[in-house]
Amino acid sequence: MRLLSYCQKKLDEEGKPAGGSWLLRTGWEEIAAREIPSAPGASYLLDVSQSDDIPKAEFGEDLIRDSDFNRYDGVFLVVITTPEVWQECHGVTAIVTRDVPVPDPYAVTMERLQTITDDNRYESWLADLSFQALVTRLKQPSEAVALAKSISSALQREDAEEAKQSVLDEFQSWRSYLTTWFKKHDSVPERAALVAAAVLDPAPPARMLDARNELLREIGEPEESVGPLSGPGRSGYLVLLEAGSVDKGFSISATRHGLDEAVIIFVWNEFPQMHRVLQNWLIGLAEGAPSHVVERVAHITVKTAIRARSNIFLELVKKIVLERQSSYALAIKIIDGIVLDSGVGAFVRHRLLQWARGANEFLASFAVDACSHTLLQERPRIALKRIFEGLNRESPDSGFRNAQKVLLEVSKDGSAALIVCDVVAEWLSQDGGNAGVKAFLVINYNVPAVLLANLADASNASTEEFFRKGWSAAIGSDVDRSELIGAMRSLIDVCNKCMIPPSVVMRIVGPVLAESINSDVAMAALRAKDDGVADPIRDHLMRELIYGDLASAFGIGVEEVVADA
Repeated sequence: MRLLSYCQKKLDEEGKPAGGSWLLRTGWEEIAAREIPSAPGASYLLDVSQSDDIPKAEFGEDLIRDSDFNRYDGVFLVVITTPEVWQECHGVTAIVTRDVPVPDPYAVTMERLQTITDDNRYESWLADLSFQALVTRLKQPSEAVALAKSISSALQREDAEEAKQSVLDEFQSWRSYLTTWFKKHDSVPERAALVAAAVLDPAPPARMLDARNELLREIGEPEESVGPLSGPGRSGYLVLLEAGSVDKGFSISATRHGLDEAVIIFVWNEFPQMHRVLQNWLIGLAEGAPSHVVERVAHITVKTAIRARSNIFLELVKKIVLERQSSYALAIKIIDGIVLDSGVGAFVRHRLLQWARGANEFLASFAVDACSHTLLQERPRIALKRIFEGLNRESPDSGFRNAQKVLLEVSKDGSAALIVCDVVAEWLSQDGGNAGVKAFLVINYNVPAVLLANLADASNASTEEFFRKGWSAAIGSDVDRSELIGAMRSLIDVCNKCMIPPSVVMRIVGPVLAESINSDVAMAALRAKDDGVADPIRDHLMRELIYGDLASAFGIGVEEVVADA
């Protein structure tokens, strides 16, 4: 970003238009260099470090080839990648590739603190041996930035020693604190209260106690009395949990940042026998719960999985899809929260692809659903690949039907519809591209508004070409003829309704209808409706097919034959 800012500054100094810096969100997957924006005076940052596919050498060659032209126009691009992802491009781009070492965590922490606080006491904090030991254990620059933020916040507290210890505990996963707490409180109901408070944090006392009792039932422990005067009372629970009282109820993380997540990690690691119990309990909490509770349960599940380096959350998702459909929203939220994670996101995306292709139609349907939210927004091509796999299923099961529904919904958005068409065109060109054909037919059943506008614009030939190639591939595929007929009739109907010029539709479907092998498709698609409504496109197509064939046979013009008729 500093480099791009420098480029913008130089453009401004030279009196050239500076178009600002932009983060590219391409949904990286086999992207071509020509697809990267190149507005004069603009600077771009393209992050492919988490790419699902390794860019081919041609991508790097195109970048180098176009670099002189772009530099002349004041266009600058920085690509962030890793050696593994960039391996095929490294040779051809070596002259412009820079290896950037991971910055020293101590330096990052210090620099960040200099930026966000004027209280220079942080220097003595970082000189403390405990903090120095903590900093050396940090693995990512983002962890150093988080530490700096936590120190800056703690500097504002009155008790400096307590504040320092709180920061140390937070970045050591509160392990010593929780070990002491669990030794002090060996009562299962008290421990269950802490776990419930951690998962729902913050939560009203009544909701927290209900969740605690649900957990006790799952464990098989007797519930404590829940009568009107039972238990230690609100103040007693605040003391027991060492919680803070906030607007929404209890919060154990109000003064101990990250303690809520640390509790679940601690229980997960220290009590392995609780794994199945916790899963069933979390699913139960989300059943019929308000959306904020579902989001909270999903958040704590994802954080636990990431920090425990466990993929067990996918088994939880699978259990919901196959056995506990009433918590379906929780499964979607869990995938949304982790599908782009730098650590396990690639594994999750691969699992969704397996489910979309797999034998179980319910998992396939879920995979399609799960790809239509966060993944579709941030990495549309990767999401669409999995949605198309749903269309490629052998039988029209729930996975197939859901893929159709999702694709129709996606295509309603103008910019998304254009991306869909790009991906459909790519899939049509692949060997045996049945999924591409089926996706193309879905688009014909409900043509997006942006495509209709392009068809009405005589100067826009790309959309016309898309439909022409699509119908050529569809007619040559092994897709059932009734599906082809239904899709073509639907296309003609919507074009009639939107007054698309008949000559345009003729150029799109005329070539495939004119082939004698497709006579059954032509007869069915061009059969007029009995509703008395004008049908100019079918009339035009029918005249062209009948009189055009006669004209070819006798070597005379179409207009002359029509006049004679």
